[in-house]
Amino acid sequence: MAPLLSNHIQINKINNMKKLLLTALIACGVQFANAQTEKGAILIGAGSNFNFSSTNSKVDVDGNKTDIGKTTQFGLEAKGGYFFIDNLAGGLNLGYDSETIKPEIGDDVKSSSFYVGPFARYYFDLDKIKPFAEAGYNFGTAKEEDGNTTTDFNLSGWNVGVGAAFFLGKSASIDLGLQYVSNTLKEKDSSNDAKLINSGVQFSGGFTFYL
Repeated sequence: MAPLLSNHIQINKINNMKKLLLTALIACGVQFANAQTEKGAILIGAGSNFNFSSTNSKVDVDGNKTDIGKTTQFGLEAKGGYFFIDNLAGGLNLGYDSETIKPEIGDDVKSSSFYVGPFARYYFDLDKIKPFAEAGYNFGTAKEEDGNTTTDFNLSGWNVGVGAAFFLGKSASIDLGLQYVSNTLKEKDSSNDAKLINSGVQFSGGFTFYL
């Protein structure tokens, strides 16, 4: 066999082997991603609603600006769930939010809330990136401290959102999402029916582990 023809055949064999190997790796990646959200898998997640912020507020009245103070916020969440069917998980969500307002004059105003509630999340199969839709309901307590005055609240709320899970391997993903949140606060031991309703859009992000 001529040397040029032999080399050409050898190169074709190597290229074919590379294609087969790449195909196998892609197939394994898809299989791993699918296995992570199959029925019977366990989901454990931790993250933030990206509510970390520090801002300075001012009131402007006819050009006269008055500093209200500095506001610091942060929020954390954790969740655990079980895949009852392929791609559909349900479980419990835990969350904690905190806010501190430091006025130019007077005492700091601090508020915090703790909540727990069920959630459901459905994943859509797209290889190593899986979009998802999620909904949940939360209930818990909130507290506001203003100087020597402390006010306790009952909290209830709901949220719906969408996002995407970027899989890092067999057992972990980075999750980014956008959700609409509505929370209702009612003062404990109050004789009136006054309620404070907070609602808006939040960005969220974190890690999820699959067992």
